[in-house]
Order: sequence, then structure tokens, then C-alpha cells
Amino acid sequence: MSQMQLAPLADGSQPKTRGRRPHRAGVALTHRRQCRVEGCTEFARPIQGAVYCEAHATDTEGKPPRQCRYPGCEEPARQVQGARYCIGHATSLKYERTDRAMTLAAVCSCGQTYERRRRALSPTTTVWYDFCPDCRQASPLSLDALGKHRVPPDTVRHWLSQASQLQCDLCGARLSSQRGAGGVRAYIDHDHACCPGHRSSCGECVRGVLCPFCNGALGQYEALVRRIDLASIDSYLQGRRP
Repeated sequence: MSQMQLAPLADGSQPKTRGRRPHRAGVALTHRRQCRVEGCTEFARPIQGAVYCEAHATDTEGKPPRQCRYPGCEEPARQVQGARYCIGHATSLKYERTDRAMTLAAVCSCGQTYERRRRALSPTTTVWYDFCPDCRQASPLSLDALGKHRVPPDTVRHWLSQASQLQCDLCGARLSSQRGAGGVRAYIDHDHACCPGHRSSCGECVRGVLCPFCNGALGQYEALVRRIDLASIDSYLQGRRP
């Protein structure tokens, strides 16, 4: 069986070819595959990706018809490759899944009842949605930052439980998610010797949450002590005092 055959012309003759590509002046030719069923000489249906002729494409002898997946529908699915619904439900614009809800009722630690997502993709996301939208919005931390740093779930729960009362672990400044709200932005601090970079970490080297000033000062301090001994710094400062 040849892999590719050309459709014959109206008079029954075969189109001319030039080299490896079929060609006929002024006429657009279509390539059609031969049906894959052994012994069949018909061409495949003129549909993209079709490999069977009309007779064999609709032949369902010995195969039970696929049932529509719409809840409660007993009609067979359409006789189209990959179809999962019947004609009525495949074209319905009012289709709504009723077999399983995507959210469920939950109670936050603050006592508020809210709609919680049923499924989460990571432990960090699971803990994040254990809190109501008000607590998540009040927290100076974001799900994006917690996920990139892979913060352990227990640490995430501790930080979110403090909400707007979260403070810097070094200076005690109050952290806030909004500018001008009486707080400063929060930064997740991690050991750069373990995970170089500022945007992500492995989660095991997360040390705490800091304000912008302490976060920058701590980075400069770590860079300084790698180059100069602390004793030399103390000796220098003691010798330069008036």
C-alpha cells in the first residue's frame, strides 16, 4: 500500500507530476491518503488527519457506542473522533457541571466562613487557601513569593495567622502589603550560600521575613564578613576612635 496517492481527475486520468511534487498548471491538487484498512482501495475522508474512508470511519460493528458524559444523559456521543458528548450537549451554551463542586464551605481561624478551593497543587497553596480572603489580603506576603521560596507549610501558617500584625524578625518593624498603611514591605530571607539568587530558594534555607532595610543590611553584612574578619573590623574601629 502506497503512503500517498493523488486523487484522479474528472476524466479518470492521473495528474502530471514534475519531479517529486504533483503539478498541473492552473489547477490546485489535493493530496489524499488511501484508507488504512487492508484491502480497501478507497481514499481517506477529505478531513485533516483522517486515515479511513467514509465506510470504515463510521463502521462501529462490534464496538459499543460511547455514552454522553453529561450528567444524567443516556444518549450516545457523536460519531466523531474524540467526541465525548451527544449532539444536544456538545452544542449547549448553558452547560454547567453539577456532579462535583469546585469549592466547599470552610471556616477560617478568624471565625469567618468562606468558599475554599477543593483542590490545591502544592502544600504551600493548600495552607494559603486554609485562610479566608480577608486574612490573605491583610497579610503582607503573597502566594507567588511563598511558592517561589517553597516556604514550609508550618511557617506559612504561622505567618498568615499573624496577618497585618506580622513584624520584621530583626528590628520588629510592622510589615504591610500596602504602601502608606503604617507598615513596610515584607521580604522572605534565605541563606544565599545554599540557594544563590533573590527570587527563589529550596525552602529548607528560609530563615525568616524581614523589612527592606534589614534585608539589604543583612546582605551587605554577609558579603563583608566573607571578605574581612570581624576581629579586624573591631580593631579598625577601636583604633580610629578619637
